[in-house]
Amino acid sequence: MAETCAFIKSDGTRCRAHPLTGDQFCLSHSPSPKAKEIKAAAVKKGGRVRTKPEAILEWQRRPIDTTEDLRLALSQILNAGMSGAISTSQLSSLASVANVLFKLLEPPKDEVSDPGRLRLQVMRFFEERHPELLTEFSTYLGEIDE
Repeated sequence: MAETCAFIKSDGTRCRAHPLTGDQFCLSHSPSPKAKEIKAAAVKKGGRVRTKPEAILEWQRRPIDTTEDLRLALSQILNAGMSGAISTSQLSSLASVANVLFKLLEPPKDEVSDPGRLRLQVMRFFEERHPELLTEFSTYLGEIDE
């Protein structure tokens, strides 16, 4: 059995993918009906994200007032991403928001803290990347100000 797929490309180089078990070709190049069936199922699934919506619904809204609160939330987010409970795009978005929250909670020592400026940055972030969450975040900020 070959270490790599036996398919030879048009430029004369060999395919570098691993062959299927019991086959000399990889999934893309195997003429076997089983390989075609597996490939069709994968193509049908396409780029759909396999998330677990119920895992996201389990999240409880809680205040993030300190960097320790943020660290705990980030830990949960990271674990949810690693377990597949949330997609990588959701994980990336939440990490971006966490980065801004960290700046709001603990600005660099050498920088004069201007909460108004940072608040505008956060609002701009939501407006540009997640406009559907802008109203909810504005409400959250209003609750903090009360």
